Amino acid sequence: MVPVTDIVAPEPREQPDPAAGRHLADVLRDDTFAQACGLGGLVVEARFGALAALWRGSPWGSGWVAGGTADGIARLLDEDTPSELTLPESLGLPPGHRLGWGWGWHALRTPPPVQPREGQVGWLTENDPDLVELVASAFPDAEAPPGDPRVRRWFGARQDGRLVACAAELRTEPAVALLSSLTVDPSARRHGWGAAVTAWHARTCLAGGAQVVGLGTYRGNTVARVLYGRLGFADVPYLGAVREN
Repeated sequence: MVPVTDIVAPEPREQPDPAAGRHLADVLRDDTFAQACGLGGLVVEARFGALAALWRGSPWGSGWVAGGTADGIARLLDEDTPSELTLPESLGLPPGHRLGWGWGWHALRTPPPVQPREGQVGWLTENDPDLVELVASAFPDAEAPPGDPRVRRWFGARQDGRLVACAAELRTEPAVALLSSLTVDPSARRHGWGAAVTAWHARTCLAGGAQVVGLGTYRGNTVARVLYGRLGFADVPYLGAVREN
């Protein structure tokens, strides 16, 4: 969703700057991705201007992200332009940049509609052999498979004792919850299991004090985008901007 190299071989996590993260969340209060990065303790460096910010550190790597107004971002980029950055598609490409990639950010701040199968969802242990087998067979290219150090914990749903769906929660501060690697057994798809797992996680985390629940998708994954939209997640397209030489 951000540069592919960050997903396949993520860089070692740099030490976050809590003060920069808190300031980012305070400056861009309506930007849920900025909120997720700032309140989630993911920001390692930030620059601030009038109604805009640039920061490094997100759920998917340490590349630069921009938020705020287009004019404000342009002024910050005039001072020092990174070779690549990601920003909301609605802002357009900054001058002197070309399109590099695109992805979708999905977030909500209020509980989603209750799903019929939520009662069958619960927390899992990472070494659960059913979990390892399900992800390996149903989603071998999962962004954060079992054993990935970015994952805090796993959760999933069972039908008649069989694990049919699961997902990971990434490591963040408690004010933010990030879902990753949603996996559903092919034989159980289109029966509401993905919605149940996603809704249960969002509801549980919001009840526990999270202010933002979020996740990312590839732009071509229309099935997932429709699912998250039905659950109340706002769909905010992002694009990757690459500086032209």
